[in-house]
Amino acid sequence: MNIAGKSDAFSLGLIGVGIQTLNPILWAVNPIAAAVAVALGTGGLLFPRAKLHYEKWVWKNTEGILIESDPVPNESFMESGYRLGLTRDNAYPVDLCDDLAVRHTAIVGQSGVGKTTLAMYILAQQIARNGGFLFIDAKIDLDTLNQLQHLAKLNGREDELYVLNVSDPLFSNTYSPLIHGDADEKSARVMNLQEENANADHYRQSAAHAFRVIFDALDRLNYTYTFADVTTLCQSSKALTELQRELSVEHPSSSELMAFTTFLEQYSNANQKTGEVTVNIELLKKNIGGMVSRMSQFAGGKFGEVFNSYNPEIDLFDIIMNNKMLYVMIPTMAKDIQALNLAKMILSDLRSVVAKIQGLPEYMRPNPNFIALCDEMGSYAIDSVRTLFEQGRSAHIQMMPAFQSFSQLNRVSPDFSDIIIQNTWNKVFFKFGSKDAPEDAATILGSCTEFIRSITASTSESTSAQSLRTSPAGSDSGGVGISTGWREQEAFIVKPDMLRGLGKGQSMVQIGADVFCIDTPMIGFPSKLPDFQVTKFRVKTPPNQRNYEMSKRYKEYSSMGGEKKNKSNNASQGEY
Repeated sequence: MNIAGKSDAFSLGLIGVGIQTLNPILWAVNPIAAAVAVALGTGGLLFPRAKLHYEKWVWKNTEGILIESDPVPNESFMESGYRLGLTRDNAYPVDLCDDLAVRHTAIVGQSGVGKTTLAMYILAQQIARNGGFLFIDAKIDLDTLNQLQHLAKLNGREDELYVLNVSDPLFSNTYSPLIHGDADEKSARVMNLQEENANADHYRQSAAHAFRVIFDALDRLNYTYTFADVTTLCQSSKALTELQRELSVEHPSSSELMAFTTFLEQYSNANQKTGEVTVNIELLKKNIGGMVSRMSQFAGGKFGEVFNSYNPEIDLFDIIMNNKMLYVMIPTMAKDIQALNLAKMILSDLRSVVAKIQGLPEYMRPNPNFIALCDEMGSYAIDSVRTLFEQGRSAHIQMMPAFQSFSQLNRVSPDFSDIIIQNTWNKVFFKFGSKDAPEDAATILGSCTEFIRSITASTSESTSAQSLRTSPAGSDSGGVGISTGWREQEAFIVKPDMLRGLGKGQSMVQIGADVFCIDTPMIGFPSKLPDFQVTKFRVKTPPNQRNYEMSKRYKEYSSMGGEKKNKSNNASQGEY
């Protein structure tokens, strides 16, 4: 019998007090009171253990899904790692050490069965040990936000919590995917706004090339720019030609100028009378496949308030390297397309950061491991995210995707779910709602060899007599036989019906080859938590950078000679 905890200590104390009354010196003590103390103490020790065995019996006999967990490893989560829960058969803790956690963990199950409860339980431990995390939550849940703030305050880390909330910019930190990284990385993030389509691959490649050339030109001039700047730049002939002029003055021999000039020549038209060269904006917009309109969604409104910052507070590299916390709220119900595109850009940004961290010495990489928790990842996953699972371990980034079924991931590509499962050492399976998912999960959990005994019983009877006879002679006979045998067959360790019958908060956990049937504890928060208060951070522009500020440049272009005369014609072509 394992004895631990305050309640067990109190029960043992009562038993000790009762036994001490046997001492002749204490015979004056009421024997009834002593007996009551011993009875209460004994009851306090036996009741929780009897309750555990009773719950096991009820679960096994009513639902038939209780399995015996594998032996629990000896690694202590207090040294490195975190706890997932307690086994249902013997209440042993199931801990995940950092060496195994960094091999990634998949959390699978239908909505409302405990995925978020497990996520909060893990993040609470990560906060307590001064670890960092990225939590992409595919819903607007103010309770989760308040709970994360509460946990951060309990550990004195409220100033390390960043929030990206495009539904309410007043309670959000600012972010821009166009600030950090090179032109290729920024172009890849922007291209996530467009769905991959084999029939439109030409336009996708044209758009990627266009943005790469434009970003290279702006970066060479040390400009910091936003979605609003790029959107306006791609709709203005005057702005594009002025950018070319600046580049030719400051960097006349640069490769960026050559690439930008070659790019503009595809869309340039020269006026035969005046000799003025203009850019055919309509042709440009057509060739980049509507990307300008997609980018404009992030240039205005509430998205614009969060994204149009030259000094964004959220720097994913800084957050990961300094063990900070980022909670991303994705409004999938209100702004589904924009919200999912936002999640894709975050994942693309994370890929760039992982590549940067891989170039650092081992001792400079995150410690403890940084957790990237992607809730409902099937809604916004991109094919390129597979590299995070394949290479994130070397950067001390542990991926933790949560999704409802394998078919959600296969929307990305037919083999995408197989790639994710193959690259996650740890799996947590909650109750499934779909028809085929339990069979897939049971296959992943593995099979074992079992022997089935068969017993065969046989009886025989026979009667014989002559057709022509002079006497009533005849014969009867009978026999009985019993045979036993054993046959070997493969069977699931956890049957699909067991996964279908799991209750709320119950899950099957696979760590490598070991399988555990666990309960996940639910953190008890105060009934009324303070409303979230965002922490604003002042970020300065690097000394060698300058803001592009297209809004001011528009005024400059409007005051140039001839601009007012051509303004009406340009407006019809979509300029500004």
